[in-house]
Amino acid sequence: MNKRGFHAIIALVLALSFVLLIYGSALAKDTAQLDYAEIATRVPKENKNLDILQRNLPLLQKNRDDMSKSRVTTNTSDKAMNSLYEHYYQILHAPEGVYSNEEKTYAQFMLQSLSMSALAASSQGSVNFNSIDMQIEQIRIQILQTEAQLINSGQQLFYNYYKLQDNIKKMQSSRVLLEENLKLAKTQLAAGLGTALAVQQAELSIFELDTGIKQLESQISQLLSQLKLIVGWPQIQIIKLGSLPKPNREFFGKIDLASDMESACTNSYTIKSKQAEYKYTEDKDRKNLLNLTIEAQKEQISLAISTQYLKIEDANSTLLLEEQRLAVAEEKIKQNRLQHQLGLLSELAWQAEENNYNTQQEAVKTAMDSLFWEIENYKAMVAGLN
Repeated sequence: MNKRGFHAIIALVLALSFVLLIYGSALAKDTAQLDYAEIATRVPKENKNLDILQRNLPLLQKNRDDMSKSRVTTNTSDKAMNSLYEHYYQILHAPEGVYSNEEKTYAQFMLQSLSMSALAASSQGSVNFNSIDMQIEQIRIQILQTEAQLINSGQQLFYNYYKLQDNIKKMQSSRVLLEENLKLAKTQLAAGLGTALAVQQAELSIFELDTGIKQLESQISQLLSQLKLIVGWPQIQIIKLGSLPKPNREFFGKIDLASDMESACTNSYTIKSKQAEYKYTEDKDRKNLLNLTIEAQKEQISLAISTQYLKIEDANSTLLLEEQRLAVAEEKIKQNRLQHQLGLLSELAWQAEENNYNTQQEAVKTAMDSLFWEIENYKAMVAGLN
């Protein structure tokens, strides 16, 4: 190959590399938006841990069917049982991060249950199918519970994102006042009326504020990574969040507490799991204990619902108070603006008043978001997540 041909190939490779670099950069900068409502629709389809848990159910059912077909063949039955043992043993002893804590906890429960089944089989000469049927029903319940927990966790991360953003805005608002304090300290030092220590202290206050903002920004980055994991997006994906929905301010007045307590008990995944255990338990004493446990759980759920009801009431009252404070602050800032324009209010005092007004605006938004989240928690509890 002559030099001209070689140089042409090198030029082509470099050109292609440049195009790929540009294309890769464009993909990396491609931002996907996640809206609050999407969390509930993406988790069932995209969450990897939930998918793994769902795949366990047909495996368990298949092994149960194999055992049922081979009642007279001990070796085949043992093989099916051993297959289950091996499956859940691998989950329990997998490296950190491969399976969630919920999956490992359930694997431990399954191993214990299988041990009990094997013990019963050795004494009775047959497999305890009630125990396995109970496990199948409970894993169905756990799949629904895990899905609800993941959705709720994702929604809480979404809410916490805006809480952190609100805190950053408040800190950034106060930075203006700190900068004015620093200017004043420097001016006084130059005029011989201040000290170098006062300047250092003013600079330190700004540095501490900036450090606090960076720490919150780091928390936001970690939060977004967790949220991407929950909704099934790759970590490399750049995302932005849609706005947090406004609360339904009529919700509290329409709550039927007694009815919601009953619904929360009926829908409770924890109670459903205990009811499944009761269904497949033959021992009378064990059944009595399970009945007592279920009734005690219902009392706990009713207490939790009534407590959450009061939290909504408190959040609603706080929002009304902050809105009234904002109305007063709006009148006050109008008067202060006029005084500042007339030279009756110093720049530093004006900045302080403006900062107070901005802070009150943020307080209303924070109270609004808090009411929204307390309502969401109440709904989740009534739906069975308690």
